[in-house]
This record gives sequence, structure tokens and C-alpha cells, in this order.
Amino acid sequence: MPRLTDALQEINVRIPYRTVISPNATDDEISADLLKLMIKPTRVFVVHMNQLLTSRVFSKAKETGLMTQGYAWILTNGIINNLGLLNETDIQAMQGVIGIRAHFPISEELKTFRSRLAKAFSVSELNIYELRAYDATTALAMAVEDAGTTNLTFSKIDGRNISNLEAISVSEYGPKLVHSLSEIQFKGLAGDYHFIDGELHVSGFEIVNVIGTGGMVVGFWTQKKGLVTKDPITHETKVTGFCIDFFEAATQAMTYDVSHIFIPFGDNDGKPNSNFNDLLYQVYLGIYDAVVGDTAILANRSSYVDFTLPYTTSCVGLVVPLKDRVNTDFTGPLRYQISNIFWFAFSIMSYTASLSSRLTTQQLGPTVTSINNVLAKGEPVGYLRDSFIFGKLRESGFPESRLVPFSSPEKCEELLSEGPSRGGVSAAFMEVPYVRVFLGQYCKKYKMMEVPFDVDRFGFVFPIRSPLAADVSRAILKVAESDKATQLENAWFKNIDETCPDPSNIPSQTPLSPVSSLQLGLDSFWLLFAVAANVCIIVLSRYMVYFLKQNRDILRQDIPLRDRMQRMLVQFLKRDGHSYINQLLPPCPCVVR
Repeated sequence: MPRLTDALQEINVRIPYRTVISPNATDDEISADLLKLMIKPTRVFVVHMNQLLTSRVFSKAKETGLMTQGYAWILTNGIINNLGLLNETDIQAMQGVIGIRAHFPISEELKTFRSRLAKAFSVSELNIYELRAYDATTALAMAVEDAGTTNLTFSKIDGRNISNLEAISVSEYGPKLVHSLSEIQFKGLAGDYHFIDGELHVSGFEIVNVIGTGGMVVGFWTQKKGLVTKDPITHETKVTGFCIDFFEAATQAMTYDVSHIFIPFGDNDGKPNSNFNDLLYQVYLGIYDAVVGDTAILANRSSYVDFTLPYTTSCVGLVVPLKDRVNTDFTGPLRYQISNIFWFAFSIMSYTASLSSRLTTQQLGPTVTSINNVLAKGEPVGYLRDSFIFGKLRESGFPESRLVPFSSPEKCEELLSEGPSRGGVSAAFMEVPYVRVFLGQYCKKYKMMEVPFDVDRFGFVFPIRSPLAADVSRAILKVAESDKATQLENAWFKNIDETCPDPSNIPSQTPLSPVSSLQLGLDSFWLLFAVAANVCIIVLSRYMVYFLKQNRDILRQDIPLRDRMQRMLVQFLKRDGHSYINQLLPPCPCVVR
């Protein structure tokens, strides 16, 4: 319980009241504790107790009215995992309660094991604890074989201090066996079996609702994807996204309430269907009342549905890879580079030319510069799957054999990285909102070069002559003029790569804007500074050695150090009559002779 309490407090869940019920408590004592809960303002209860006490508590909770509408009960996995052991009366008292339990896949190995178990012991159903016990035994046997400790010997236990764990001797093979066990990984009856930081890995949990004669799985939770929920009664699926949040904000800005239910659009098999033309036709037929999504406003679509005002910018962007312009003066075989070292003057001149080149041209340049350039090359190009871009590209002269679809930023990056020579593409076409997401992750490798096709952005869809289209359009203007629109964009278009520029600035760039502004600083001239400094140090060191050698008699004189330093300074400032330059110049009165 302390760990559960700490976990709830870490996510800012306040626990105003705790009650402890003894396993030996009488029915009257249980009823008294439940009545205390009833007078509290709290209506959500988390229950963590053993199976026997659970059945008694919920029977009394039903009698006191705590199982009616307005109260929520959440059970921990210890209760839900043993839900099948409760009788029908106990299950009826727990109707509407939700809980969690570890999820394990029904694999072919598990089916075979159940069949063998049923033949041997007339038992076919196993809970998670029994499956994990079997997997733990398997893991221990594998660890013993891996560690080579088939003969485990233990020292004699001190019987006088049997209750003191420190007095129990440890096998010399123990640490080796523990290490082998921590490295074990295999597919067990309860799923993948391996340890993370000394704890058994759990892939996910099931959200169980007690309905009817048992528990019904209404959702799943995984650490990667979070909670996926679906109401078992209304079959309403929870959906999220930028367009969903913007629509919610628009309906809240309206002068009257608009109740709505989001229904994912799918085919007859329940699989997602992203064909927008089919979806808009469903609105035309009256099957759906509206469409909330990234629907581009096109002229051919406006003939059978009405669009609201656009809620975000939408045009098609051309994404191309960047190429690095390498200075070939400092590359090549070793013989060529060594020659550059000896011909130092020529290397300095080459560096100066390279520096001038950096001031006048981009060091990173696009592989293609326009859609006409892509057409002329005849290389494959990518496009966003199930979008109108396919038709636009066909109208522009691209053959269907050169069009490669993709459905995610990762797949687009994979195609661009491979390039046409390895089955990839030379460029990709997608709407600017998707470009913003893509460049927010891969801005160092790619660039949006131009906007080849203009469309009238994204909008919400309503049936022809629907009064909601005009009212929602007014609400969109209110949201767009407020800070809410900026908050939504910052929340949904956040850069994955923090070093990338703000993606909200990308659509405002000119089609052929520079890749990045190159500014010169001290670091741009570091090589020149290093060369000059090294030359000065070498020359100064050589002169100092020569000077000290010529005036070593002064250093050896038996006079105070101050006088010696003064005489050395006079010699240092003394004009050298043997110097060619000093013979040409007239004497300077300020120099000591």
C-alpha cells in the first residue's frame, strides 16, 4: 500500500482518507467503516485487499448504497487476477467495478499447455500467478544450465539463529546463478520473460469492468502507447489530435451547446479507412453529420459538402534531401594531402578560397530545386498515402509507376535516405502541416523547397446548407484570434529534435529560401589564427634562445637579480646594427644604444 500511495501522489492524486479493515472484522465493523466513507465527499475508492475480505466488503457496500450511480470503485490487480474464484453472489455485488490485471497473450504454446493440463488434472483455466510460476521454474532451470551449477551445495545453517537471515550461509554459486537468471530471455506462457533493473518485465495491463457473470476487458494500457479506451456500452472511442482539440475549442466558443460523438471512420471489417473522398460521400448520403479531420478544401469536393473556414494552413510542400558540398582541396589520397602540408603557402591560398566560397554559397544545398527538376530527372517520388496529392501529381505528368506512397514520417525518411538507387525516392510531396511535423524531426537532413500546388487549407465538413457550417466558421475565427490556437500548435507540432527551428516558421518561408543563415564568427577563422599563432610562437622561441645564448655572460654576473634583469632589458631594446633593415633606417632617439 505505501508504494501505491506514493505512486498516486506522484501524479498529483490527493488521498483525503484511508481506512484499514481487518481480515477478522465483523460485518458490523465493516458496515461502520463503509458508513464513514459514505459521509465523506470522496466518491472514488481504491480497494486493495485479499479475496475473502473483498467479497464481504462489497456485499456490505451494496447494502449501504455505495454501489449506486455516482460512486466509482477501482480494484488492484491482486483482486482482479483472482476474480474467477469468486462466486456468483459476490460478482453480482461488484457490478460496475473496474480494475487492472496483467495482460498475457493467448499463444499457441499456452493453448497446448492448457490442453495437456486438462487431460492430466482436469484443469484448463490458469491465472497469471500460475503462469508466472511455471515460467519462473523454466527460467530457473535455464539459468542453472547456463551457469553450469548443477551441483548446488550450501554450508550448514546455524540452527541457533535460524530467524536471523544474516546467519544463513550463502552458496558460492549464488551470485553466478543470480547473474545468469537476470540475463534470461525467452517466450513464456505469460508472454516475454525477462528482467529490467531486477524486476520482471510486464508488457501491459488489461482494464477490466465487472459486468454480468465476470470481468469484461474494456481497454489496455501499455507504457509505450498509454491507455486505449472504448466504452463497452456506447462503443464510443476516445480520439485525440490537433484537429480534434481545435474542433472542441471551436464548439466551446459557440453561443449554444453542440453535443457530438466522435466515430472513427473504417471499413466493414472495422479497419481504419483514410480515403477522404469516401468519407465525404458518407456525409453527402447523411450517414455522418460532420467530418473532423485534416480534410483539404478542394473545388470538386465543395459540390456535395459544405466546408467551414480553414482552421490551419494547408498547401503541398516538396521535401528534398540536403547534400554536403565537400571542399575537395583538403581531401584525396595521402600523397596529395602530404604535398599540401609541404606547400604551405598554397594551402593557405586554398583555405582563403574556401572561406570566400562559404561567404557566397551554401555549404548545404538541395539535391533538387523544383518540381520541374524532379520531372526532368525521371526518378521515383513519394507522396502521402490516401491523399489528393496522388491526383495532383498525375495531372502534373508523373507516371503512376514512379509514385511511391508512405504513411508516416519514419517511412518517408527511410525512402529519402535510401534514394532512387536503392529503391527509395528523390523527393516527397505532402501537405505543409505534415511537413512541419517531418522537419521538426529531420530538419538537418531535409528541406522544403517550394509549394508546387495550392489548396485552400484544412476545414471541417458539414452537409450541404447545414447551418452549423457558418456557426462553426465564426467560432473558428474566435479561436484563431485568441491564444488558444497558438497553444494547440505548440502542443501538437512540438519538435522531436530540440535543435531544429520552430516548425511554425516553416510555412512562412519563401519557396527557395536558404537552408540556414551562415554567420561568421571567431570560430570561422580558427585555422588562420592557429597557423599565425604557431608561427609566432616558433619564431619568438627561436629568437629568445638566441638572445639568452648571446647574453649568457650577463646572467652569470654576481650582481643582484634586479640589476641583471635591467641589463637584459637594455640589451633586448638595443638596436642591432648588423640587421639589414636597421642599416637602412635612421637611428631612433628612443632606442638605447
